[in-house]
Amino acid sequence: NALPENQIAPMTRVQVARDIAMANALMLAAQPEKTVVLIAGAGHVDSQLGVPRHVPANFKLATLIWPAEDTGKDYCAAFKR
Repeated sequence: NALPENQIAPMTRVQVARDIAMANALMLAAQPEKTVVLIAGAGHVDSQLGVPRHVPANFKLATLIWPAEDTGKDYCAAFKR
């Protein structure tokens, strides 16, 4: 509930555009025998919603979400206040 209802669609378009831009940057940076690292928020690395959706199926991609386990910590508590 951080956004007013009328801002959800525009923000969604912005987030998708960011995902596409990051996917393009990954593909441009890719080189044989080299690793490219993208550090992004969990939504951007979500295979159903984020950057992985915008790379070709043959693009070798591995996702690591950190922390790997739920810590119970609310990382957005200060923002919510």
